[in-house]
Amino acid sequence: MRLSFTGTGDVRRARLLSSDEQELSVRYHSRGPTPDSRRVGGSPELSGVSVVQPALPPELYLLRLRMGDRTDRTIPVQVAPGRVTDVEVDLGRL
Repeated sequence: MRLSFTGTGDVRRARLLSSDEQELSVRYHSRGPTPDSRRVGGSPELSGVSVVQPALPPELYLLRLRMGDRTDRTIPVQVAPGRVTDVEVDLGRL
């Protein structure tokens, strides 16, 4: 799965959860604006592209976004078998 965040908005944090809202044991490999700016961490970067590793089995997941006012927005994400799932989120449209 690839998570791509664009635009600007009042999002403070993003987390990927199972459909029953359990934390996933995944790492996010992020690419920054230059080839030398790479990062691996426990949360995706809120700008650019983050690749989720290891690959997730096909099922429904929840992308939970924590807003600046401490409310959460949740986006369902369906991973299909045998395909890369690209999730694009425009933070300015939330």
